Amino acid sequence: MEPIVKLRAFDSGQSAGAEKPAMSGVEWLPACALAGVAGLEYSWRARHFAADHATIPLGWYLAFYAIFTAYPFVFRRRFAELTGPWAVAALGGVVQFPLVYRLVTAAWPNDFPGVLPALFAVPPLLGLVSLRRGATADERTRLNQLALFGGVTLLFITLIFPIQFERQWLTLGWALEGPRCSGSFTACRTRTAGGWRRLARHRFRAARAQPAVFAYHARSSTAVSTGISTATAS
Repeated sequence: MEPIVKLRAFDSGQSAGAEKPAMSGVEWLPACALAGVAGLEYSWRARHFAADHATIPLGWYLAFYAIFTAYPFVFRRRFAELTGPWAVAALGGVVQFPLVYRLVTAAWPNDFPGVLPALFAVPPLLGLVSLRRGATADERTRLNQLALFGGVTLLFITLIFPIQFERQWLTLGWALEGPRCSGSFTACRTRTAGGWRRLARHRFRAARAQPAVFAYHARSSTAVSTGISTATAS
């Protein structure tokens, strides 16, 4: 009887060990699906979009966004130790946002376009909160997941400034992205979070390189530079 028990335990261990390679083999398949859907959506918009019939494509954009975002949460236990499905869920909104933004501004122009990136920041923020409450055996994988959702959340929050405001408020939005990403890197010390911080640093330098930044509300012929913001001698 004892050998049979040992044999069954061995078979169970072999099945569990074989499941991980199988899952790792399909880890990035959702990324292929997202790329295919994005190619189809952008191609369709370039050829067939009409502002007079924007409701149906808007519904499809939001439906695809919801599917890719919810997918790993539905199968959370299966994907808990992976990064690929969570990366696709976090980046799904980044892919859909340009489509939704152009559609809304073309079909329903308004004075508050910054509301749209604010709304897009909500799903990754909720995903971030959900992931923080969960726990996985691999802490590094969990931190990567948190960094992905945190970075996308900060991205949409930062987009509120250039979309809604202009001039010095636009510069302020870029400047605020730096400490946000640094805070994300401090909370999640991973390469993913570090990448967001390096991206913010490059954007900060690009803002400083813009000559127009030094011409906002000029009050005299002598400009005094303080980083990316400016003051003028009175």
